[in-house]
Order: sequence, then C-alpha cells, then structure tokens
Amino acid sequence: MIVTDSVFSVDGDVAPLADLVALKARYGAWLMVDEAHATGVLAPRAATGRSPGPDREVDIHLGTFSKALGSQGGFVAGDRRLVDYLHNRARSFIYSTALSQWCWGD
Repeated sequence: MIVTDSVFSVDGDVAPLADLVALKARYGAWLMVDEAHATGVLAPRAATGRSPGPDREVDIHLGTFSKALGSQGGFVAGDRRLVDYLHNRARSFIYSTALSQWCWGD
C-alpha cells in the first residue's frame, strides 16, 4: 500500500499523484490519499493538478471535516468491499469520538 497526503501540511508541497499511480501499477499496490489538508481549501483536483484519469486510480480517499470545513468527523471512501470491511472490522472506531459540547452563557 502506498500512502500519501495530497497536500503536505508543513510546507504545502503537493504529492506527485501521476508518479504514485505509476508506482502503484508497477507493484500492484493500493494507493491511499489523505485529503485532510486539501479538503475545503483547494478546488477538487487543484491540490495535485490531477486530471480525472489519475484520480480514478486512487483506491482510498480519506480526510477530515474538522479543518477547513469547521465541523467534526472524517471520511474514508473507497470501493464497496473496503467500506464493508471497515464497517464490519473497525466498528470500534465508528462513532468513537463524542461530539464537542457547546456551552452558551453561564
């Protein structure tokens, strides 16, 4: 499995997705892209300058709603087999974080 950020948080570098797709094909690996620092900040596909072609080769997309989107939670997106596997084998992580408590007034 090849794992990368789409945009790296420290210096804003962008992952070379086309090169990673080629590496994935060469070794028969899965490619997982963490969109945490690109979601809600850059337009779709702008983060890596990627065209629809290489983007289709990403097996797993994951990210967070808590940065630019100003919410809570996150996501993992992939094919049905992956989603079913995570739903059945990682249940302890689903709904495992309590919502923030808001306090208005005294």
